[in-house]
Amino acid sequence: MYSVGTKNLSSPDYIGAFAKYDQLFADHPDTRLSTFEIEVFPTQAVVAVAYDSTAYPWRDIEAQVMIQMSLTGRPTSPGANAANKVAQELPQPSAKLREIYVSYAPGDEDPAAWYGKDKLPRLIELKKKWDPKDIFRYDNPCRCGHVLVQ
Repeated sequence: MYSVGTKNLSSPDYIGAFAKYDQLFADHPDTRLSTFEIEVFPTQAVVAVAYDSTAYPWRDIEAQVMIQMSLTGRPTSPGANAANKVAQELPQPSAKLREIYVSYAPGDEDPAAWYGKDKLPRLIELKKKWDPKDIFRYDNPCRCGHVLVQ
């Protein structure tokens, strides 16, 4: 599954995404079990708290888009390769940084995509202070120094 936070629900962006899905399904029928899910959550409580007081970076995201590629064929089939390519390209047609809710991240992104470039340095310092033995490290951990703690 690939996921991305989106700051708007732009019709042209989704029309483009659905056109790519349509072409993928036409070219590779074994990918037709794939899904495109849009989750929209209220943000009033999140934006009511001062930005600098929490670690959560993506306050301006309106929706999470999840792209789940499912196949009826082999995972090494041409359809699988095409599906993975589409899934990786869809979320970021114009984004400079893939912004993603950390629990939805597959783990192949830069940690700044999970925690935000401006939030990550503080999180690293807090991690060094409060978890020097690296006990809390499951799923998309903070980098401490040059070592990715997993």
